[in-house]
Amino acid sequence: MNEQITAANLVKRSAGPLVFALFLAFAAPISPVAAEEINESPIAEDIRIVRGTQLEICREYSRSLREHNATYNYCGVALPSGNSDFQLPNWEDIDPAAHMDLVREIFYWTNAKFNYLWDNASFLKRQMNVREIVPEMFDAMWNPARADVERLVVGGSVTLQRSQLDLNFDGDSEPVYRMTPLLLKASGRVSDVPTYPGIAVLDRQCTSLGLPGGDRDFVYYVRAADSHGPHQFLRGTGLWRGMNLFSYRERVHWLLDMTVHEAQPAQTVAEGSFGLAIVCQYDIRPSE
Repeated sequence: MNEQITAANLVKRSAGPLVFALFLAFAAPISPVAAEEINESPIAEDIRIVRGTQLEICREYSRSLREHNATYNYCGVALPSGNSDFQLPNWEDIDPAAHMDLVREIFYWTNAKFNYLWDNASFLKRQMNVREIVPEMFDAMWNPARADVERLVVGGSVTLQRSQLDLNFDGDSEPVYRMTPLLLKASGRVSDVPTYPGIAVLDRQCTSLGLPGGDRDFVYYVRAADSHGPHQFLRGTGLWRGMNLFSYRERVHWLLDMTVHEAQPAQTVAEGSFGLAIVCQYDIRPSE
């Protein structure tokens, strides 16, 4: 049963000022497709393709970036006009207060996977080696943070949305969720004892070009129970941060500023990992 909260039953708790967390982008390997025939010759006056020059998706997207005078750290997705091969997902708003079990799960894996700044870093790393939620770890992270998370949810600071996308390439779509990133702050000391340092709401600013798509960072999440087919997500592996999604010829791609990524499924279910590989990468040359 979904846990539900209201402002009336919220346990009030004082909290220090929230601070913005630095956006942590992670490096991704080059996919085999993108690695073929890499040509660093520019095809536009100010947008240069660093990887993927031979791929139509990269060339089309670079033209759209140029048409919109794109800058680094732009908001949204530069969908090429008149090209129906590029599509955005339809996102449905769902009430996080009515889905606190899901909020808790996303909060947990976000910090277990991305936030090694917490003083009990080895605690989190041990969890990532297990892939199944360890109950005492789940409780140790959630119990002290619960009142702050509930306060943010009731105050409208947390967005939770859902879409149906085929991320594991089996022809069937699965529910994909995205939520405002809630990160545990770094406490400034190293310890293996779980302590609660407070929460920061990730709200990275970007440059608006009037493009469709998200204008903020999200955590994207697929529940392991919703993943089927030859390449299944294990707990905690179906989670990425900071990217917009779009589809190209019905295949989902991930956008992070001047790079376009594609999921690369593990060869066996036991590996349970979907790494992101760079398909297209762009650089901006100052106009002469």
